[in-house]
Amino acid sequence: MEEQFKDHDQVHADPVKKEKRVSGDIPEYPKIYIPDYTQELKFLYKQVQVFIQSDHQQRIDAAMKNIEQKVNSIPKVIPVKHHHHFEFQSRVAIVMICLLVIAITTSVFLFLNNKDLRKRNDALLDDAANYYFVRTLYPAVAKTITNGLKTNPARFTKLADQAMKQLEGNKNVNPTKQK
Repeated sequence: MEEQFKDHDQVHADPVKKEKRVSGDIPEYPKIYIPDYTQELKFLYKQVQVFIQSDHQQRIDAAMKNIEQKVNSIPKVIPVKHHHHFEFQSRVAIVMICLLVIAITTSVFLFLNNKDLRKRNDALLDDAANYYFVRTLYPAVAKTITNGLKTNPARFTKLADQAMKQLEGNKNVNPTKQK
């Protein structure tokens, strides 16, 4: 039994030795300096209180109302049709332009092909030019012609026709047609 006690003492003695050995070897840790942030936190607290007491929310609300007014003042967008065919108004305009082109083309064609009308127009232009020369070179004759047409145009025209027939009968009288 003594042996058992010895074994028992050894078993129990070992943990005590271990404990003494472990507790005796405790290292000393360096002391840690924890900074004092009390002043900074008090300053931040005061700043937050000033912000809360200011009318910051009211300024934000006023700015939002201003933005809403500006957005509402923008004119509404006109919807644009995205298709590639002509509207009724465009078709009417195109038809009218085509009709005008046809009318102008037809009138030019008829004018160019109507030789009698051109001959009469040229004769009237020649008569106007001749009367201009008569009025310029012989003002007394032009005055007589104008007065005669004002007083009795039918009689004066009859006299002029008779004089023209006499001139046409006499071929040598008209010097402009001589060669």
